[in-house]
Amino acid sequence: MDGTVQVEVLRRHSEYVGTLVSQLTGTLTHLTQVFSAPPGLMAAETAGLLAQCAELESTLRAETDFLWRRLHFFVEDTKPGPHCP
Repeated sequence: MDGTVQVEVLRRHSEYVGTLVSQLTGTLTHLTQVFSAPPGLMAAETAGLLAQCAELESTLRAETDFLWRRLHFFVEDTKPGPHCP
């Protein structure tokens, strides 16, 4: 794969991971507000927000791992060595 294409793929993937982090931050902020509410109001929203956090955690873990591997291979492929002048 061309170096320019690899960098673009890495850039887009990192943007996606950033979007996931932003979504998680928003969900956690909302959850903080729910925990600050009176007890009767808290139960209704808590389960859904906790489920969103769990889903985002799973996706973020997978995408971060994939991005790390992709970046590692890119760096290894671009290191000067015996195969590169």
